[in-house]
Amino acid sequence: CFLPNLVLQAETNNIKIVGNKRISAETIKVISGLKSDGETTPELINSALIRLNNSGLFSNVEINKKNNSVLIKVSENSTISDVLFEGNKVVSDKELSQIVESRSRNAFSREIIFKDIKKVTDYYKEKGRFNAIVKTEFINVAGDQVKLIFSIKEGELLEVGEIIFVGNKAFSDKKLSSIIPSSEKGLFSFITDADNFSETMLSTDSLALERFYKSNGFIDFRVDSSFGILSSTDKDEIILSYTLFEGPQYRIRNITIDSERLGLKDADYRQYIPLKSGAIHNEKNIQDIIKSIENKLINSGKPLAKVRLNVEKTKNIGVVDLKFVFENDRRLFLERIDIRGNNQTLDRVIRREFDIVEGDAFNPLMLRTTEEKLKSKGFFEKVKLSVKPGSSPEKANVVVDVVEAPTGSLNFGVGYSTDTKLTGSMSLSERNLLGKGQRLHLNLSISESSQSLNFGFTEPAYLGRDLSAGIDLKFQKVDPTGSTYTSNSSSISPKFGFRAGPSSRMVISYDLESLEINSSDSLSAVLRNDDGRYINSGLNTSLIYDKRNSLVEPTQGYIFRLTNNLLGLGGNLGLIKNSFKTKFYKGILDDSIVFSAEAEGGVLNSFKGYSRITDRFKLGGRNFRGFQFGEIGPRDVSGDALGGEKYFINRFEANFPLGLPKELGLYGGVFAEIGSLWSIKTSDDVASSILYSDQTVRSSSGVSLYWSTPIGPLQFNWSKPIDYIEGADITEKFSLNLATRF
Repeated sequence: CFLPNLVLQAETNNIKIVGNKRISAETIKVISGLKSDGETTPELINSALIRLNNSGLFSNVEINKKNNSVLIKVSENSTISDVLFEGNKVVSDKELSQIVESRSRNAFSREIIFKDIKKVTDYYKEKGRFNAIVKTEFINVAGDQVKLIFSIKEGELLEVGEIIFVGNKAFSDKKLSSIIPSSEKGLFSFITDADNFSETMLSTDSLALERFYKSNGFIDFRVDSSFGILSSTDKDEIILSYTLFEGPQYRIRNITIDSERLGLKDADYRQYIPLKSGAIHNEKNIQDIIKSIENKLINSGKPLAKVRLNVEKTKNIGVVDLKFVFENDRRLFLERIDIRGNNQTLDRVIRREFDIVEGDAFNPLMLRTTEEKLKSKGFFEKVKLSVKPGSSPEKANVVVDVVEAPTGSLNFGVGYSTDTKLTGSMSLSERNLLGKGQRLHLNLSISESSQSLNFGFTEPAYLGRDLSAGIDLKFQKVDPTGSTYTSNSSSISPKFGFRAGPSSRMVISYDLESLEINSSDSLSAVLRNDDGRYINSGLNTSLIYDKRNSLVEPTQGYIFRLTNNLLGLGGNLGLIKNSFKTKFYKGILDDSIVFSAEAEGGVLNSFKGYSRITDRFKLGGRNFRGFQFGEIGPRDVSGDALGGEKYFINRFEANFPLGLPKELGLYGGVFAEIGSLWSIKTSDDVASSILYSDQTVRSSSGVSLYWSTPIGPLQFNWSKPIDYIEGADITEKFSLNLATRF
């Protein structure tokens, strides 16, 4: 990682600094904002005074002006040598260090210390210790340094001793206690904080009770009062009391739809209301039904349509009629698409990402999809789509504002990966050639185990249609670490891609490859059989079905890829290689935490001859953390890893923020993986030399650190192999790779 040097320059003719010892005069002038070659007004001096005081570096600042000279007199704050905590037992030093802003080697600031005292006190309140007392002590050490000590009396834990419900008839106290987040002190109180009293406990409990009752037909339910009082027998316990008004439980009698205002037929939408007469009124389910109907109306070209629910109580107690009213009969059409800010990119490149054209019914749901697709192109720094009124009330215009980003790059780099070790590379790429959206890349890579040269060109809109066409050229030499074979190959691959459905795309390519495997001196009988020169001719297809909510950072939905390779269009070798990969996403807590589950598998079948080391599947490294790449599965008696013809792997992961500034681009993850690689069909004369070809499950778990850098997202993995064949599989506890998106 390279950081640019920041050079600060300031003339010292008219601005003088006195009183500074550790902080340079140049730094003080930069903080003040004053310049010796500029006009110095009272307003600028006052602003400089505020900046210097707010920096937290000085206990006192004075600025005086005489004639054309400005004198800045400062008294520097002492520096903190150490930050210590005393008296804390429940909360560790590490937790407290993360809470306070005061740090060793930082300037001593009383304002920050006062804030830290409040933060620590509030943290103890969250832990149920409302009597915690936090004080600070200062010890002067050598020079202008101060040792800062937070002296803490944690106080006793204020726990919930009893929860009382008043006014409940439909549900027992036991049932209501299971509904609310809070709980009474019990045998396992040391495991959970649910019985520790907090300031937000009463409101969260009341909200949970309201949701529960209204989902069970109690439309009129309310919490009349909620309070906590100290126990008369134990001053460390609190009693929570909730006074409830239940009202009657309501059931649904009649369900009607009023869609005439939108010119629709009631019968067409009745199927989307799965409610029956006599059912209990469930507020949550009904709101979900309303959202579902509104989405269907939007997709039909009525983006401003809303569904209003009328709940009418009848003369019979506990009986209601429901009426779903479709409002706003305004139907919008797309009149015009205006594009602004594209100085290089042609309009047609942007327009082809829209699924609607001028004159179509307006669908705002498609705008988000279009915006995501434009962002994922990498052509623009910023993309914003907005809707403006058209020439008449039933027409709307879409305005696309873009800020173009550099799309061409020439990179020279040195990198390290646990898969490929030290790597040197040179790459030339252009994502938006001549503003036409065409992609061109040339990449040269040299590492300990391989050398490769790749060239590719893709036209994403061949013949002006939604049809991509391209060609790839590849030259590669492979000398795997720890193996006793090498290979040289050169290939040419023309390819076409097209949309196969609303959310799917198909890519078809033809590969013609010249391959040479050098393994005549290998100790492995299986690898020696692969020695020779080959011409490979094959047809490849890949189908991708994408239902993720975002192409850039998905938090919901799933994606599925099915790949089929047919090798043997001529020659003395024929095989079919099929694989699939799917991944599901689920975000929680406003998508700050994203869970994912991934399944992958493949089968290779030979119908002419036998598979070679270059054909078979390999696991490890970035595709199976905890194991070295290619170093699990079938092996020769000589010890060489051979790959396998069948495999499966399941991955489970949770990604979450680390509480650091977003600008750092760091987030964490935990993962667990389980899979297997097995089966090789070979000639009878070498079959006896193959070991570990049976299906044996391997597994691992660990933690990851993701870091978004200018060269791409880096992934650091700390893994613990769990299930493996000791003495055969080669494991690794740490790996570093470029992260890949699927």
